[in-house]
Amino acid sequence: MKRQNVEPAPENLVAAGPSSGGGEPLPRDAEEEQAVQRGKSVDDTRHAELRQLREREHTRLLEQTEEEGTMRYLFQRLSEDIREVFYELNLSIIAAEKERLLKDAQYQKEREARDKQVEKQNMERLLREVKEREEREEKFWSRAEEREQEFRALIEERLRKDEEEREARLKRDLQDSAERARKDRELRNQLESLERERRSQATADAHQRDNLFIQNQIENIKSQYAAQLEDIRNQNAIQHARLEESHRSELEMIQRRYDADSQQLINQHAKQLALAEAQFGKVDKLERILESLHAEIEASKKLSETLTEERLNTLQGKERQLEEQNSLLQALMNDLQDGKQQLEKERARISTLYAKFELLLGNFTKNAEEDRRQLQESQSRMETLRQQTDKDRRLMLSEIFQERKVLEQQTEEFFSRKMEAMSELQEERLAISRERTEAAISRERQNRDETELLKSLRSREEEYAMKIESIDADRSAISQMKLELKQAFERMAADREAIRKEREIFELEKQELLVRFDEIRRRAHDAASAQEKMRTALVQERAATEFGIDRPPPRPLQSQPRPSQHTDPGSMAAAMTNLQIDLAHQRAILGRMSTP
Repeated sequence: MKRQNVEPAPENLVAAGPSSGGGEPLPRDAEEEQAVQRGKSVDDTRHAELRQLREREHTRLLEQTEEEGTMRYLFQRLSEDIREVFYELNLSIIAAEKERLLKDAQYQKEREARDKQVEKQNMERLLREVKEREEREEKFWSRAEEREQEFRALIEERLRKDEEEREARLKRDLQDSAERARKDRELRNQLESLERERRSQATADAHQRDNLFIQNQIENIKSQYAAQLEDIRNQNAIQHARLEESHRSELEMIQRRYDADSQQLINQHAKQLALAEAQFGKVDKLERILESLHAEIEASKKLSETLTEERLNTLQGKERQLEEQNSLLQALMNDLQDGKQQLEKERARISTLYAKFELLLGNFTKNAEEDRRQLQESQSRMETLRQQTDKDRRLMLSEIFQERKVLEQQTEEFFSRKMEAMSELQEERLAISRERTEAAISRERQNRDETELLKSLRSREEEYAMKIESIDADRSAISQMKLELKQAFERMAADREAIRKEREIFELEKQELLVRFDEIRRRAHDAASAQEKMRTALVQERAATEFGIDRPPPRPLQSQPRPSQHTDPGSMAAAMTNLQIDLAHQRAILGRMSTP
């Protein structure tokens, strides 16, 4: 729109141009006019397209709003229909529920009437059975009391015998363990005394041999170097100083490496000793666990004695006591299993410790061989150095001999020219005297160097002797540790055998208890069968008395029922139900205890 408002100005100019120019338009103005017309046509087409787009968008929005309104109306109608359907459904459900409640109330009334009639019949039947139950209970309780007394007497006798045998076995075990410990201590003391004597004798012999060897070496070195001290010249002093410095550095390196290896070996030995002490502490812990197991077994015995001595008033008390015995037996089995697992763990740990000790021993022997090899190499180097010094001494002697020859030749020449060169001869004499003084000074210096070298060699030999003594002491300590470890293994094997024997004894006791529990279950089963037989006999007797039915002849093993006494039927029924429940519990407990 702005372009339309701005661009008419050229039209006016173009229109004004011909009028002012006398009717002759310029070609440039015509082109501008055509361009303006083309721009107007383009703007018109663009505005038309925009207007069409706006109209289409407006129609699309109107259609969309109409569709949304229709959809909203349809959803509203649908929700109202669903609400009406659910309302009708709820009404039908309520009506059906009311009808069901009415039917349930009617059925409940009919059932109550039926139950009352059945209850009346049951009461009559129970009243008829009361007398029979009373007689059956009297017989059952009398027989149960007799059997219980017999069983109690048998159990007491058996427990007393078991207790005496167990006490005797425990006393024998204690005596055997004390005797074994005493013998072990005596044997250990004897072995220690023998080992100390052997070690002292070996150390004395080694010291004597080392002293003799060192003395011989010192004498040999003295005899060798006494002949060489007079013939070595000034040039050898520098070489000896250099050799001494190299020897000192090598010996210091060997000493440091040996000290580090010895310290590492001492630390390893200390660790091994700490591990061995920990293992022995765990063995003591196992012994304490076994003692606690024996104490628990003694407590279980005392508990069983108290249970047998007490009078069992009801069968429920019997069930409780049997459950306690079963729990105690299970706890003892669990403790024994835990002890066995701990013993297996300790055995595996000791085997690993022994393997580690063997590995460390191999490393120690390897290090000792390496030190011995290094010592031999140092000795071989010293021997080569000695040979080199001998060779140098011979070379020096040959040079001195040649110099003497030259000197003799010069003296002959000097004597031939004596009269001609007195001044030169005097100068030569002075030079010879100076050389002699210098040679004496150098000889004295060389003597001092040789004495210092002898002292250093002597100190070095003493250090080597001390190293050999320390190696022998380490070797003897390792042998002592091997012996102690072997003794510990033997003690553990003996303890393992004792534990195995105690386990076998415990298994035998367990089998005896299981046999007893089977006997109790069998007796309970016999009592239940006898009760059932008595019940059938009483039912037959009641039928014969009330309905005139002939009763079958009694069995020869059963006694005739006595006349019933007057008792409360409700209490008798409750007592019978309690008795049946107790018997069922007892059977279940005995069945669980009999299973391994």
